[in-house]
Amino acid sequence: MINMSHKATMATRLITKHGESVILKSKTFGAYDPALGAKSETIAETTCVGMPVQFKPGDSNITGTLIQSGDISMMLSSGDVTPRVKGTITFDGNGKEYQVIAVYEHRHKGVVAYYDLHLRAS
Repeated sequence: MINMSHKATMATRLITKHGESVILKSKTFGAYDPALGAKSETIAETTCVGMPVQFKPGDSNITGTLIQSGDISMMLSSGDVTPRVKGTITFDGNGKEYQVIAVYEHRHKGVVAYYDLHLRAS
């Protein structure tokens, strides 16, 4: 059986030691604006700490799954951030913007300890 307390503690240590500043962006759409001919759009930006990990070429996770070559996995501290699928994330390491493909919550005693994100270059 997995000890979630230990797993959450290790994830927090890794993110603290090896993490970097990341900017999480999410779009919200308002009502249709006839002047624009489209729905109004608001982009919210939140800065938090994450630790990116490149999938290795030939990684057994890639074959037959949603993972594509060049995709990145990122452990993200929970804080007051809730990442969303189809949101974007930019991190200082390379300045590239990535689309959030999947978000996995890792909980301990009903509280989100950290997130594991699947990212793809935009």
